[in-house]
Amino acid sequence: MKIFRNLRIFLIVLVLFLIFDGLVIGLFTSSFYSRELSNIARMNNGMMEPKWLYVGIVYLILSFGVSYYVILKDEKTTEAAIFLKGVLFGLVIYGIYDIANYSLLKDWTINLIIVDVSWGAALCGAVALGSYMINQLLD
Repeated sequence: MKIFRNLRIFLIVLVLFLIFDGLVIGLFTSSFYSRELSNIARMNNGMMEPKWLYVGIVYLILSFGVSYYVILKDEKTTEAAIFLKGVLFGLVIYGIYDIANYSLLKDWTINLIIVDVSWGAALCGAVALGSYMINQLLD
């Protein structure tokens, strides 16, 4: 049934977002984000302390976006096209977020925009491609 297949794609996307973003932020960039956002972030003992419910909501929305707009809208495509569409999706989503924050928050930096938008674009591209390939294997 198509609904179960679509749900499977959504869950694959969600899991890949959590794995990729968790690994990169947890292992490589957490000190960068803590340093860049320390004046405006929820901090506890030098570590960022997000509201996890809302972090979960963000991942659900991102997963829906990649599933629906990148993968399900054009399933008869190439892996390169899926990756590129994922990158462009990430560029739009992270670009809007970061540039809006830069326009409103005095401590938002150009450096943060460059790193975050680059990572967001790469993340969405990798998640879209990985999800597409896994789904192809499962079909």
